[in-house]
Amino acid sequence: MNIKDKVVAVTGGGSGIGRALCNALAEHNPKGLAVIDINQEAAERVAKPLDALALQADVGSEAQVRSTIEATQERFGPIDLYIANAGIGHLGGVELDDALWQETWNVNVMAHVYACRALIPAMEARGDGYLVFVSSAAGLLANMGTAAYTATKHAAIGLAEWVAMTHGPQGVKVSCVCPQFVRTPMVENFELPKTMRDFVNQDIIEPEAVALETIRGIEDETFLILPHPVVKKFVQAKAHDHEQWMKTMMGLNKTLMG
Repeated sequence: MNIKDKVVAVTGGGSGIGRALCNALAEHNPKGLAVIDINQEAAERVAKPLDALALQADVGSEAQVRSTIEATQERFGPIDLYIANAGIGHLGGVELDDALWQETWNVNVMAHVYACRALIPAMEARGDGYLVFVSSAAGLLANMGTAAYTATKHAAIGLAEWVAMTHGPQGVKVSCVCPQFVRTPMVENFELPKTMRDFVNQDIIEPEAVALETIRGIEDETFLILPHPVVKKFVQAKAHDHEQWMKTMMGLNKTLMG
């Protein structure tokens, strides 16, 4: 897809990867850009210098997702490219409270469902449109210490694959972005053991690097976008010998998480 003159919306656009995406997308001269975030002030700070539309939404709510889509289309016209980037993570395992599991499910999975419900019918009618699911390497592998995040990111990738194979023949393009560690507020605010924090910092990249790889993937219409090339090697190793992969991960988890 050529982003020039397209109408683009980005959720979670007020910080981290979303902010970097909005800044990078603006350089491609879209027809219109909507910066959507749960924090209205953050959305406005990003949108103002880009002459973009700032919208507030909790993407875990279908009504709010639809409201921001409608507001974007009223301002600019039909959305050509929708990047569902907003995400949430909580440290902890199965012992996490049900409310935190549900919140993670709503933001990391159902937000994609809500966007697809609102956008796909019109995209299919036009025979053109692009949906980007920002997931995580945790959805291809696993993220130590974050059970709900890992489970929901796996679900998001499965949904992206289903949407691509089901609606791709009707012209709906799909990409799924799976970075590993990125210097975002969510990752920086995790209270990790020193051994795990040191491990994270070895391969951490800046949001701007993810944005550039994502835009390159959109331009090439690549389904699986991997800003960390090493993730492809990990996925191949896991597929080659799943039993050995699990043994290795159990040992690594014991070393890093204590």
